Amino acid sequence: MMLLPHDPDRRELEESQATPVPKPDVDESWVTVGDVAVRLVRPPGAVRVLPSVLYLHGGGFAIGNSGTHDRLIREIAVGASVAVAFAEFDGPCTVALEQTYAVARWIRERGRFSGLDGNRLAVAGDETGGALAAVLSATRFRFTHQSLYYPRGLPEFALPGTSPDTFVVARGPDDEGSALSRRLTAAGVRTTTVTYEDAPPHFMMLNSLRSGPAADAAVRTAIGVLRRASYPERTAP
Repeated sequence: MMLLPHDPDRRELEESQATPVPKPDVDESWVTVGDVAVRLVRPPGAVRVLPSVLYLHGGGFAIGNSGTHDRLIREIAVGASVAVAFAEFDGPCTVALEQTYAVARWIRERGRFSGLDGNRLAVAGDETGGALAAVLSATRFRFTHQSLYYPRGLPEFALPGTSPDTFVVARGPDDEGSALSRRLTAAGVRTTTVTYEDAPPHFMMLNSLRSGPAADAAVRTAIGVLRRASYPERTAP
């Protein structure tokens, strides 16, 4: 069920995430793709076309937006030196899949005019956004990489071996992220999983948890993974 703007869960999350916290400066702009608003976040002063990351937010397809994830996507853009396209999709999984597929196609075909390299396009997401990213990667659209942060709400189907190299953050050996990692590995997908045992839900995104050891390690590791995936020539032997 969709939450309305005045619903307590949405309001509580947005208010808590609006509390001022340290976060990197960025350059940003907005575009509209179909009926989806897309926030484009780039390192400050970047003038060249950058590798891009399509970010899909968690929140059970009911809450979450560029404001709730502002600090995290700023850290990713600046730390990995990439252009982040944050899609504010709105609706159940089937609708969100259509919307985000359209955004991915826009980046591939038109992103260069906004400073995004559509040929170096990764996808990342947290919670239900991570599950959506995994489903999107299993379509005929080809990403260079996918990063899935404690994905939740995964449909029950075997993801094909055509999924890109994958990085998974899991919250335990028995959660959905760990299960997905095993499925991808069995399908022949090169997959790396880092597990933060008993980490709180949404621990990478919530500003109140950012200074904790699990969140700090996970965010730093995730940024490093995206940087290496976006600039493989810098890490080649």
